[in-house]
Amino acid sequence: MRRPVFVLAAVLAVSGIAVAPARADVARPGEAWHVELLRLAEAHRLSRGDGVTVALLGDGVDDHRDLKGALLPAVDVATVKSTSGGHRSTHAAGLIAARGDGGTGLLGIAPRAKVLPVRVGAGTKERDPAAVARGIDAAVAARAGVIALPDPNTEVTGDLRRAVRAAVAAGAVVVAPAGLAWPVLPTVAALPGVVSVVATDRDRRPVANSQTGLDLDLAAPGDNLVSVARLASGDGHLTSAGTDLAPAVVAGVAALVRAKYPDASGPDVIRRLHVTALGPVQHNPQVGWGLVDPVTALTATLPVLPAAVAQDGGPARDQQWYLDALRVPQTQRVTRGAGVTIGFVGNGVDAGHPDLQGQVSSPAWYDGKGGDVRTDAPPGPVRDALAVDASGHTGVVSVMVAKGGTGLLGVAPEAEVVAVGGIGGADELTGPAVRWLTGRGVRVMLIPGGPLDQGSVEAVAGAVRRGAVVVRPAHPENPDLSGVLTVGAVDGTGERRAAAADLVAPGEPMLVAAAGQGGYTGAVEPDTAAAGYVAAVAALIRAARPDLDVAGVLNRLLRTASPASAVRPRIVDPFEAVTADVPATDRNPIGDPGPVHPDAVLPSEDGPLPAVATAAALLVAAAAVTVVLARRRRRV
Repeated sequence: MRRPVFVLAAVLAVSGIAVAPARADVARPGEAWHVELLRLAEAHRLSRGDGVTVALLGDGVDDHRDLKGALLPAVDVATVKSTSGGHRSTHAAGLIAARGDGGTGLLGIAPRAKVLPVRVGAGTKERDPAAVARGIDAAVAARAGVIALPDPNTEVTGDLRRAVRAAVAAGAVVVAPAGLAWPVLPTVAALPGVVSVVATDRDRRPVANSQTGLDLDLAAPGDNLVSVARLASGDGHLTSAGTDLAPAVVAGVAALVRAKYPDASGPDVIRRLHVTALGPVQHNPQVGWGLVDPVTALTATLPVLPAAVAQDGGPARDQQWYLDALRVPQTQRVTRGAGVTIGFVGNGVDAGHPDLQGQVSSPAWYDGKGGDVRTDAPPGPVRDALAVDASGHTGVVSVMVAKGGTGLLGVAPEAEVVAVGGIGGADELTGPAVRWLTGRGVRVMLIPGGPLDQGSVEAVAGAVRRGAVVVRPAHPENPDLSGVLTVGAVDGTGERRAAAADLVAPGEPMLVAAAGQGGYTGAVEPDTAAAGYVAAVAALIRAARPDLDVAGVLNRLLRTASPASAVRPRIVDPFEAVTADVPATDRNPIGDPGPVHPDAVLPSEDGPLPAVATAAALLVAAAAVTVVLARRRRRV
């Protein structure tokens, strides 16, 4: 997959890398190795693609005896018109829907599907993004259930983004090549809802110059594939290779699934392809969820998920690769974090940003003078401190709870954030803030990384003891805090930063909310953004599984995480963390801060607990200690 980058449009247009085959040799249909690898004979006993239209965007499709009855009347939206088909799209069409016998003629993946050839240009230089957008619109108008896009070099323009959003909203399964390892440019495959496919050889290894990344969806055969071609002698067959052929394979499998499950939504078809792919149990940056597996995709029994909440989408959402890479939209079909409050310790959160309105409560504040956290109108110096967003905290909060619509979408868009800021450094602010949040019953907290004073260390330990999941960003000066989850950042390729961490999550590059003007920025501290991502996943778990204690939530986060690379730590997997069957545990996997201290007193929302409440708190704490000791004796 491509490395996600934010670049100027003028730079995006500089791409002349072709996806021409490494070689094209005359071949026989019986040499089509992908037919056996994909177990097509078995798959065809279950589905042959009846009633499904696959729109194939590219350089046009030639007539061929193996495609007789498979082609719909072609559509030409290219800037430069042509009456003849092209080698690449003809080859791809044969892979999708050829109707030969597998001996003298090629057998396609979905031989009863219909291919709609949509000509958008003869080569990368003629493949105007406006033509590709028109081609997608034509496919949607024709009610294509599957849309296979051309090479990865097309410039990603606003109009192309719009067309892709419309296709996904219409329920089409949109498939595109993942891209090349060089040059590193945004691709159509990076857009939300698009299935990104990497080409593999017969040994299931990615072909040369394949790009890797967290947002890679599937692998499929793409090297030395036998398919139909018009030769000088007439209809024949060739072997070809290229990044654009693997999506044709996946498009054919998607057609089989759509025919077998005609009521399945586009996201459900994609989910079926993900879950049933051959390869690693968890996501892998080289092959995504694995090699597409038609037979298992057609036979597996999957839990039914609620319908997705409709999202308008927009240019900002299109750049949130970090959501689609880890199946956050799929997770949000199970829960969106409703009823959960995330406590955030830090200044500068712009609660008035359009994407955060209604998501962030008025900030509580601390004056740095040793008093309690307050929620009334702050004095001038505190108000000035609260307004400073030097660390991109508005952006971090948008990663967690941005409400979606036409703007950014947060990981937990129905959760609420309570921000606590004020005067003083993070080491001084954290203690009063965490004690106040704990007193309000906040069960997920994001605290700053770096050194903390002793009071803050004790406050954090107390929060964990009382049932809060406390998350912090990786930092070389982090104190040792038992039971606190430390999170580091990875980029779109899965490469992680140097600081030690228990878990990693996407942290760069990220488009996030900017304070002050209602706009967006890429300026956010990566490890803090990654910690916010994981805190929001913890909120999703809390919402879906409210009976879990701290140990249960952390155990889910760690047990379901996927390897970002050969080196630990592992990367958070929101969907599995929320839905997977995970053995119960009563032991915190990252350390136990010990029982609640019987003398500990928490402030209420408006100040210290009164004497009666203090006495009650002591009784509850003492009872909790008795229960803990009893449990320990039973374990011994």
